[in-house]
Amino acid sequence: MTVHNAIYKLRRAAELLAPSGDFRWLAEIEKDLALVMQPRSKFDRLVSSGQLVEAGLTLIAEAQGFAKDRIVCARGIRNGLMVALLAVCPIRLRNYA
Repeated sequence: MTVHNAIYKLRRAAELLAPSGDFRWLAEIEKDLALVMQPRSKFDRLVSSGQLVEAGLTLIAEAQGFAKDRIVCARGIRNGLMVALLAVCPIRLRNYA
């Protein structure tokens, strides 16, 4: 949660708790924070498709090798297959269900 979001939620809660209150000063702080906000870089969190395929195949291999229960094994294989397939052919997650 960013400082901007925290101030926004605080202002909204205050307006709901005290509808007759004057919270323009809090709205001004919120607007000032919105002007200076900068998005954080997502570059360090990106993972290549090759790494995702490798991770999916590793999940499949681990599920086949370590799972004693058939359901746990099937779940691990399913999860690994989903990761690998989404890495090779990315689609919207809601369409993947």
